[in-house]
Amino acid sequence: KEEAELQAAAAVRHYKTVTNLDEDQFTLTLQLAWLYVDHYRMYREAIELLDRTSASKPHAANVAILLGYACQQAGDLPRALAEYRRALALQPDAERVYNRAALILFQQRKPGEALELLAQGLRRVENPRELLLFLDLQGRIAMGAGQIDPAIRCFELVAGAQTNNIAVRELLGGLYNADDRPRRTIALLEPLANDNPINAAGLQYRLGEAYDLASDRVKAERAFRLACAGDPPRHEPFVALAKLLLADRPGDAEAVLREGLRRVPDHPSLYTFLGLLFVRGDDYERAIPEFKNAVKCLGAFKEDERPAAIPMLYYWDGMSLERSGRFDEAVRVFEQQIAVLPEMHESLNYLAYMWADKGTNLVQARQYVDRALKLEPDNPAYLDTLGGILFRQGDFV
Repeated sequence: KEEAELQAAAAVRHYKTVTNLDEDQFTLTLQLAWLYVDHYRMYREAIELLDRTSASKPHAANVAILLGYACQQAGDLPRALAEYRRALALQPDAERVYNRAALILFQQRKPGEALELLAQGLRRVENPRELLLFLDLQGRIAMGAGQIDPAIRCFELVAGAQTNNIAVRELLGGLYNADDRPRRTIALLEPLANDNPINAAGLQYRLGEAYDLASDRVKAERAFRLACAGDPPRHEPFVALAKLLLADRPGDAEAVLREGLRRVPDHPSLYTFLGLLFVRGDDYERAIPEFKNAVKCLGAFKEDERPAAIPMLYYWDGMSLERSGRFDEAVRVFEQQIAVLPEMHESLNYLAYMWADKGTNLVQARQYVDRALKLEPDNPAYLDTLGGILFRQGDFV
């Protein structure tokens, strides 16, 4: 490493000597500027050198590109953006420059300008692979931040450029559904799904969601059933179909979940929804083993990959135990969950209510409901629990 550092320093000295003797040594000037920026982080020296070069060669796109990069690394984002725009005016197919300029605009919270610039790039660059990767990344970042509209606009650009990319269309359909725009999902996905109804299971699932949102239960059921037939199977369409059938055909909903467990064995979401199906029918004894199965299956999942509703699983398990008369078991489940998730206000309140109802452990019950109310101060159920505890304690003021 020391030898490489010495060689690099020697190279800089030679480049400086040559460029000082003859500033028309254009290639060497760019190489020296690049060393300043990328190797030594000598941004001021690079910018000064490139400014002199740009004055003598104002139409050289590669000077503007490197000058923009040096300014970006130095933290001068407005100047960097101006140089990138100048570079694109000189060389409209400079793909990487669109990404760099758009990144600055995203950082400046100007997503509209960033996406407009990237759309220009897609029109001007013959094979915009890096642009599409950048758009996909920015779309996923926006999704992770809960920014649905910018995410939609990113993936719309990708879908427009990659007309056969089914995965992007499935993702975009899910975003339209999340934004309560099911008609957009239907228009986007229906032609593709109709061409290949069995092998496009992901599209059928998103279509099922869209039809359900649009109150077309017949088409929703058909799409969900086609999604359930996909290979490899996924648990989501089985849960979605069971939800659709639950109100009018609970027996069919249970059959769908059992089939889901046959095709996607030991998935906690399927067990959880099966338990909730029994809870809905006040059949708590049958719900308990399903919740226990769900808890057991969680061990196969990394913590950051667990299904979204899993924190409520322990609440439903404890509630079912209490409703079945298994008070001590319910207390243990709630206590274990509160130890792991101390801000789980639903469980804090439920356990406090259980103790208040029996007139026992009232001091801790008061502590728990106070914690729940600190998290949700206007929750009427929690206020009712507090009232019950105060009544039991004889505090009528």
